[in-house]
Amino acid sequence: MDKICEPGHCPGCGACRNVCGRQAICLQPNDLGAEIAVIDAARCVSCGLCRTVCPQNQTTELHPIGSCWAAWSTNTETRRTSASGGVAAELYAWAARNGMWFAGVKMQPDHSAAYCLTQDPGEIARFQNSKYLYADAGTIYQETAAKLKAGQGVLFIGVPCQVDALRQVCRVLHAPTEQLYLADLVCHGCAPKTYLQQHVRALEKRYSRQASEVAFRDPAEATCTFTFTLRQNGRLFYKKRVDRNDTYQVGYHKGIIYRENCYACSYAQAARPGDLTLADFAYVGSVEPCAYSNENVSCVLCNTEKGAALLRALCTENKLLAEQRPQEEAARYQPTINHPTPPAAERKTFVQQYRRVHDFDTAVRAAARRRILRNELQYFLHVQQIRRAAGRILPKEWKQALRGKRR
Repeated sequence: MDKICEPGHCPGCGACRNVCGRQAICLQPNDLGAEIAVIDAARCVSCGLCRTVCPQNQTTELHPIGSCWAAWSTNTETRRTSASGGVAAELYAWAARNGMWFAGVKMQPDHSAAYCLTQDPGEIARFQNSKYLYADAGTIYQETAAKLKAGQGVLFIGVPCQVDALRQVCRVLHAPTEQLYLADLVCHGCAPKTYLQQHVRALEKRYSRQASEVAFRDPAEATCTFTFTLRQNGRLFYKKRVDRNDTYQVGYHKGIIYRENCYACSYAQAARPGDLTLADFAYVGSVEPCAYSNENVSCVLCNTEKGAALLRALCTENKLLAEQRPQEEAARYQPTINHPTPPAAERKTFVQQYRRVHDFDTAVRAAARRRILRNELQYFLHVQQIRRAAGRILPKEWKQALRGKRR
């Protein structure tokens, strides 16, 4: 067995690693830094279990979207510190109140990201907010299956390929799923962890500081501004908004630096692996008027009755406020509900440059120099300020009409 799935399709989900009883599978970075499942031939006994569990080799059962909701936490601090409306944080808190285990992603000291399974409500703050990079699943699927077999409930929130990986592992390990609650995130793509690590090291060298905290949407700067920050023991030493040419922001948000499999993602469609799907909802009000701001609002898609019941429970407990919205609004704002993110025009140059120099910042600057120059011109010409001022002046009906035409 020389491969588990086609290398270009491997999302590094780790399902194969979680079912291999011989520990014959590891994740190794390819020439672009993306971690790919690799078989250790010396340990492998060719049982085929890794191929059986791999979501890329299965016809995945996905759930059609049943309803679309705009929702946000009734706790103002939870909402402020979350990437959108704080729905994920309220889901974690619900699991904790009900004595369940819950799994999410948190940043690690080496500026990578990893899943963690816990019952500790104190971990919720570390699970909050966006992590714009690949997250290592480790043994999270094994751990979850063991909890389910022991009759305990589990809430798992993650990107679609890893949500489906958990479902496949539960199938292969014969774990019951009646008490498993799944929420997938609308994912534009995942960047290899080495890109962020190289970027942070370059900034640490430039500013002669050691970053102990990385934020992709810092609440101190308002999460809706997408401000990337670095802190050393709580003290800020670097911040850049999404339009201010931080190379990681440019590469990620413009679709230049994702894993190769992300550009052909089979989960980018209007059928989902989770009971719920969570996303930003910046275009709420584009199809039908709404009476609230589009800032810090979550889009919640209910895909199963289990997911719908969970949303109702949180609203009944007054933990969330929710309003049903036309599904068209979600599809219009979130293109990856319909199709994978296409490779940016700069992708080919980035790949060539990274393979040549193996330095993230150098490769992004070489690939996106025109985009970076355009951002600088817009900044010095105050284009964004003019747009924001126009947004304050324009009648609400005009703004809603413009939102509807942007996508």
